[in-house]
Amino acid sequence: MPKLLHISDVHLDSRFAGLGLPPDLAAARRAEVRQAFTNLIGLAAAERVDAVLIAGDLFEHRWVTKATINAVREALHGLGDIPVLIAPGNHDPLVENSYYLTQEWPGNVRVFGRGRDGRVHPGLEAAELTALGLTVWGYGSYRYDSDEDVLAGAWTALSAAGGRGRRVLLFHGSDTTTVPEGVPLFQPLDPHRAAAAGFGYVALGHYHGPKAKTVDGALVVYPGSPEALNFGEPGDHGAFLVTFDTDGPFRAEFRRVGRRSHVTSQVDLTGVTGDDEALARILGAAQPEARRTDLFRLTLVGRLDPDLGLDLQDIRRRAAESFGFIELSDETRPDWDLEALGRGDSARALFVREVLAAIEAEPARRPYWERVLAAGLSAFEGRAVSR
Repeated sequence: MPKLLHISDVHLDSRFAGLGLPPDLAAARRAEVRQAFTNLIGLAAAERVDAVLIAGDLFEHRWVTKATINAVREALHGLGDIPVLIAPGNHDPLVENSYYLTQEWPGNVRVFGRGRDGRVHPGLEAAELTALGLTVWGYGSYRYDSDEDVLAGAWTALSAAGGRGRRVLLFHGSDTTTVPEGVPLFQPLDPHRAAAAGFGYVALGHYHGPKAKTVDGALVVYPGSPEALNFGEPGDHGAFLVTFDTDGPFRAEFRRVGRRSHVTSQVDLTGVTGDDEALARILGAAQPEARRTDLFRLTLVGRLDPDLGLDLQDIRRRAAESFGFIELSDETRPDWDLEALGRGDSARALFVREVLAAIEAEPARRPYWERVLAAGLSAFEGRAVSR
């Protein structure tokens, strides 16, 4: 039974900007992403796959070094006669100085959108893998940003086009039926139209979490990034091994290759009596091994004795000694007796009643009004107002 390896969004030489990583850890993460790619090539060899599909964003065009590109070319060459099909994405597009265009790639590698003359030839192309009874149609992106439906004019022709055996679409873009909140569209794709055009497997890239679903009989898959790249990418990361036969459905099996996870969580400090107990709860958020390998963004929550006075700066320092990387933010609130504080005609009582009324009127803005309440009561008591 033929077997494919579907990977995407490796993002080799990512800068890990915006995470606040110290330079040595950012460099280590880049090395780990390179190792994840090496592991994927090892997986392809170990599983004796018949072809490798790379659905874009293999590297960061703006940052990737030639040394990294040379290592990639060597690794793909090491697969021998296993075909490697690449559909460039929006982070490794076929721009004028792309390494896809300026470098020679091994004979087993095909970059969709690159013509034999080494220039960009936009449009959907077919690669027939006759030994597998498979035709892979691929589209190479040549822009960093585009919300254009680049396949809009191709569906009718695809439905009538030839091509031997089963059909696979290799594409980097947004599945319009499952767009993550806050993620802009890039080369939108309607999976229903792909299924109607006869594609049994839709090999996608762009979204960084693994997703697989069936749409009108077509298996639509995002493998996600093999290593988590930021705190918006929780869970396991890896690639999909895909199998099929002449007339049955495509099947995809997820394989984890990612070394680290990005963990976002809350730590409830309600009832703690001092710094040591607060630190113990923070350390209890993860097992010792995970604390050393994973990256943590923890939010401290809960209601504390207003007179407790935790030394959060020292707690952060001590926690950092037990974690490879940790960010701590403080959203704890003083545990005031608001019913008692709201009685009477004092300015403080009037303030408390006004804020409580605002919370009742605007429940969706409760966190904001609770911060107002905490700041106001701290000011009334002559305490420093935390930000």
